[in-house]
Amino acid sequence: MLLNGYHLSSVSEGKSPNTIAIVEASVRYLEEFLANNGLPTDVTGIRVDELRRFTVCLKERPRFAQHRFTRPQGGHLSGHTINGYLRALQALWSWLGREDFINDNPFSRLKIPKAPKKIIPVFNDEQLHQFFATIDTTSTTGWRDYAIILTLLDTGLRCSELTNLKLTDVNLDSRLLKVWRKY
Repeated sequence: MLLNGYHLSSVSEGKSPNTIAIVEASVRYLEEFLANNGLPTDVTGIRVDELRRFTVCLKERPRFAQHRFTRPQGGHLSGHTINGYLRALQALWSWLGREDFINDNPFSRLKIPKAPKKIIPVFNDEQLHQFFATIDTTSTTGWRDYAIILTLLDTGLRCSELTNLKLTDVNLDSRLLKVWRKY
């Protein structure tokens, strides 16, 4: 019932469907953990200790455990994944407080583990040369692909940002793109 309220509130606030889905999935994982360990599942009974236990459980959880399409793999959940689950739950608890469903927010005493810094490797000149050599620039689709790849590499745009560009967002004369990015 509370999750339905959160969902409605989030949709009305304009949150993305993916953001809402992450919160809902995180709540299901937490609820499953609490139920399996005989801990309270009512939001008013969940304390910081239960959230810390859940954090430890996430750190020990195999990658892709209980995933519908992928078998579990070696290693545990990444720091980014754990951070995302906990931040999603923190968003729900903030909403619960704003809506007066809870008097005390356990996340006010929980330090969420930071996501590790990620270094993204770059292509070297030889790799770029080999990559561009595979594009058939004798066709219009080849030239399109070539332009798309160059734009992505030169600007650092995300694929979704490039595909969401509208003609009105492109100014060829001044060589500018207007990109709508969510932060």
